[in-house]
Amino acid sequence: MQLSPNTILGRYEILSRLGVGGMGEVYLARDTKLERQVALKILPPEVATNEERMRRFTQEAKAAAALNHPNIAHIYEIGEASGTHFIAMEYVEGVTLNQRIREKATLSKLLKYLIQVAEGLAKAHKAGIVHRDLKPDNIMIAREGYAKILDFGLAKLIEPQRSHGSQSSSSGEMETVILAQHSTPGMIMGTVGYMSPEQAQGNVRDIDHRSDIFSFGCILYEVVTGQKAFAGKDPLDSLHKIVHSPTPQIHELSPDAPLDLQRIVRRCLAKEPDKRYQSIKDVAIELDELRQELKDNAALEYSVQPYATSDGVDSDSLVAIASGTHRSTAETTRAEITRPSSSAEYVISGIKSHKTGVAAVLAGLVLAAAGIGLVIYKFWHKTDARDSSITIKRLTGSGKISRAAISPDGKFLAYVENEGGRQSLWVKQISTNSSVPIVAPATVERISDLKFTPDGSFVYFTGTNSAHPTTTIFRVPTLGGSLAKVVSNAFSTDISPDGKQLVFGRWNGPTAETAWFVANADGSNERKLTSLSKTLFFSGAIAWSPDGKLLACGVGNDEKTERRQTIGIVNVADGSLKEISDYKWDAVESMAWLPDMSAIIFSADDSGGGEGVAKLWEISYPDAEARRLTQNLTNYAYITLTADGKTIVAVESDISSSVWVSPTADLGGVTQITTGKDTVVRGISWTPDKHIVYISSVSGNTEVWRMDQDGLNAKQLTNDGRIKYTPVVSPDGRYIVYGTSEGGGDLWRIDIDGSNPSLLTPKDADEGNPDISPDSKWVVYSAWKYGKLTLWRLPIEGGVPKQLTDFMSTEPHVSPDGKYVVCYVVDDNNLTRIGVLPFEGGSPIKTIDVPQTVNIDLSPRWTADGRNITYIENRGSVNNLWQQSFSGGAPKQLTDFKENGVYRRDWSRDGKQVAIVRGQTIYDVVMITDFK
Repeated sequence: MQLSPNTILGRYEILSRLGVGGMGEVYLARDTKLERQVALKILPPEVATNEERMRRFTQEAKAAAALNHPNIAHIYEIGEASGTHFIAMEYVEGVTLNQRIREKATLSKLLKYLIQVAEGLAKAHKAGIVHRDLKPDNIMIAREGYAKILDFGLAKLIEPQRSHGSQSSSSGEMETVILAQHSTPGMIMGTVGYMSPEQAQGNVRDIDHRSDIFSFGCILYEVVTGQKAFAGKDPLDSLHKIVHSPTPQIHELSPDAPLDLQRIVRRCLAKEPDKRYQSIKDVAIELDELRQELKDNAALEYSVQPYATSDGVDSDSLVAIASGTHRSTAETTRAEITRPSSSAEYVISGIKSHKTGVAAVLAGLVLAAAGIGLVIYKFWHKTDARDSSITIKRLTGSGKISRAAISPDGKFLAYVENEGGRQSLWVKQISTNSSVPIVAPATVERISDLKFTPDGSFVYFTGTNSAHPTTTIFRVPTLGGSLAKVVSNAFSTDISPDGKQLVFGRWNGPTAETAWFVANADGSNERKLTSLSKTLFFSGAIAWSPDGKLLACGVGNDEKTERRQTIGIVNVADGSLKEISDYKWDAVESMAWLPDMSAIIFSADDSGGGEGVAKLWEISYPDAEARRLTQNLTNYAYITLTADGKTIVAVESDISSSVWVSPTADLGGVTQITTGKDTVVRGISWTPDKHIVYISSVSGNTEVWRMDQDGLNAKQLTNDGRIKYTPVVSPDGRYIVYGTSEGGGDLWRIDIDGSNPSLLTPKDADEGNPDISPDSKWVVYSAWKYGKLTLWRLPIEGGVPKQLTDFMSTEPHVSPDGKYVVCYVVDDNNLTRIGVLPFEGGSPIKTIDVPQTVNIDLSPRWTADGRNITYIENRGSVNNLWQQSFSGGAPKQLTDFKENGVYRRDWSRDGKQVAIVRGQTIYDVVMITDFK
């Protein structure tokens, strides 16, 4: 029975009928309690009246509802009202992928959607859920430009007894015919034309995640050719082709399609599941690399032969030209974001490798350059793109790997896994894919700087534990054994080629000196090799040359005219230092020599502002010609190299985030109001009238936006292309102050409507992390001056800054009564604490001990009543929110997220609501070959 508008089902009010499909009728409805639109799917009576099927349905729907991913439409509720059973799902406003294919969208744009679909599938497959009815009509392209998979896991839930040849009245696709897993074998489930051979033959027990990969291949084939992979005269003919006909070849219809794309489709469409990709994540990685390669090739072609139009050329148009599949006027590509290696441990250790990072990284998100900017960039920097020849293989799949190193012989992988707030060190035998833990969880915190000894018998690393609260170098046998302390108060390390010595760094807070020391392999007989102070510093990247005579390292300079880092060479014999390159990077992360000493491989960010994606680089030695080995938007950090110089291992990272808001101050009641992969982790702030100001990259740049507290009516307030972070709204609602990475770090002020932009701080002042006093008269912020981060204050209308602290301090937040400032402070022992100081400045009146897993890039903040201080702690791979009473006592954990942890939070001015930015960073280890 069709429902009419204004019909009430429980808390839902029917607005209109959207369509009908295998799941029954679908309606657009309004959730009267949460004031949001939902898609309401009404279950057919034959399901609702069958007790066993409803039991299975509820069980399976609960599993599907547990999925939380920006590219999966969320299931909100399974409900019943007035005898009508329904599912309330996320309503995605947009068009189907099928429509985008028929509109002949550009190949790059369609690949972007499919990469997002693959990421969503990977999330579900990891949870043990298979879609079973993947097709273009079950993929929505939201108005904001991202893909959402519909009906995830629901294809398994219903058994409509329909003819296999019936046609769907809603989509024009062949009817979805479904068999629940527990039903009689021999029936068919899926959509004819997109089902796998095992589905087509009714082999229910053989259906697993690889069936979805086959369906994905069918969609990918259709995206490239515009035709279905197994089109037949009728459904039975299509089924016969799926099972018996050879895999269709793309080149027969699209001879200009990239060879790699043809290979990917062929492997997805293998008849036997064992011969397909075994993980959809691998498909996503290869498609992402292919898409970026097409962009790069298109950019190079454009630089020689412009494809001019009256409106200019965007990156998707360029890709279409290069691949020979230009279809229509291209849409502007949204720049991707990723999270580079965290700077937090360097700051806590006193390292200045990311001095602006303390003020600006804010969880390390970045907007990477694309399209025309890439052309200009390549021309200007004269670097070579090598992505097309590089081979990348994933070695881990948990998404929770923070550090990794490969043994010199290439047989073992040491890696740090974050699980349940704890870190553990594992060693994997690469050939057998078997792993053993060699440092148990909670034995050591903040494990980093993994290095094998040249003979592969030991692993050295830095970390802290209860016996050694300062950063210490430890050593453990490769296959497990007793943990030994080697050197205290140290950062970064490498082992000499003969295995007899190690090099390590130290930072002296009071003098702002960074130094390299050399000691015996057991830590004895240490000596200072070289040091830098004042504006000069060592970044933390260090690598011993194969002949044992030299050290390559990152060297930085804090002078206003020279803020970036370069490569330095230290002579081990006399400690002399020489910079070998005129080229400058924002951050040099890690490095290794090639065995013949002809070059140094390293990871570095050169985006401008210290917040970019760390790419792989090569700098020749001794002539110091620098070139990029990777051009894609993936972040590669913590690299190590095999002894033969043929294999690189790196940690690859990516992030997604969304905004959640509660109707009350209860953190347990937060509801997601934004979706998609975005840079909202850069900051969030309430306006006095309950709007939310935030940073978003949805327009292609990181700009300031404002939206209603339900996520509606989003409006872009800035459009100058600068990388922005930490917006804060003045309590009187007049202004927004935010930081940019321009010139290393500037503070800007705009009116609440985005007008009248004004630079508050001197150009190239290296300042950030603003907060505004309760009377709306003052901006308090952190600045890197005189070799350290300190707190400063200036009038919001502009004026002369006043220094508030002369000790290492960052991330200020003014108390609601305006009397105090809370911040992070780093003491002479390199330990991080929460400090509370008078608003006028000076020494802290109170310091609070916090675990050294506290996230120093994310500000401590007062609660609205001024009685408590909240902070974000990163235990393992998840950020959670903690609260400390100002009057003392034990801290209280406020959230206990197991994934998608807290990046930002802000209570409304009246303290009655809270907004949280939740996100998840995926870290995995990749092996890179064929890079030379």
